[in-house]
Amino acid sequence: MSHLQWPKQILIADQQAIFVEGLNTILSNVNLTTSITVVKDKATCVQFLLSHQPHLILIDASLPDLPLHHLFELLKDQPHTVPVIAMGALSDAQVLLNCMTFPISGYVLKTCTTEELLDAITQVMNGQKYYCSKTTMLLQQLVVSKQYHPHRKLDKVELNEKEKSILELICAEYTSKEIADQLNMSVRTVEAYRKSMQEKTGSRNSAGLILYAIKHGIVD
Repeated sequence: MSHLQWPKQILIADQQAIFVEGLNTILSNVNLTTSITVVKDKATCVQFLLSHQPHLILIDASLPDLPLHHLFELLKDQPHTVPVIAMGALSDAQVLLNCMTFPISGYVLKTCTTEELLDAITQVMNGQKYYCSKTTMLLQQLVVSKQYHPHRKLDKVELNEKEKSILELICAEYTSKEIADQLNMSVRTVEAYRKSMQEKTGSRNSAGLILYAIKHGIVD
């Protein structure tokens, strides 16, 4: 593996202390001159990006305090393109599909091998895309099942005000009955709205709806 294009400054966005410690050790051992910074939320990420220009970003794909849409908004102000590798805790189709709507350079599972991680970094630093073996298999399954098309850009779905209100309450962990009471409608109507929004957004469950709401700024 060539380290010719190994990044000199890496930004890690993750809240799992033990995982970050292990990741830091691996990356430091590869190149002792690499500067590694860890952020846990949007505020610390903003502070770092105001005065630094990372060569690579590794981010938890489901980091609640720094969703991918916030990260890419911040990166618009960077003078050069910064490769981003998303890291998934589980082989979750909904999380992966959400990540694929952004210009990520790679996607690896946190359970991937050290070799796969280092290959991912090397390849994206040389302008290539990289997906770990399990992610590649999942993408193939999603293509076959027509849930994902690699050459089709996913359009943002327009939700009406009633749908947004229900979605906000779903994100706040309200039950269908609680939503019905809050909005003066029947539980059956709430469930119909929920099913309709899942179909519109391509979400399989409430977790997928919440990811959609965060990605498109419907909720913080």
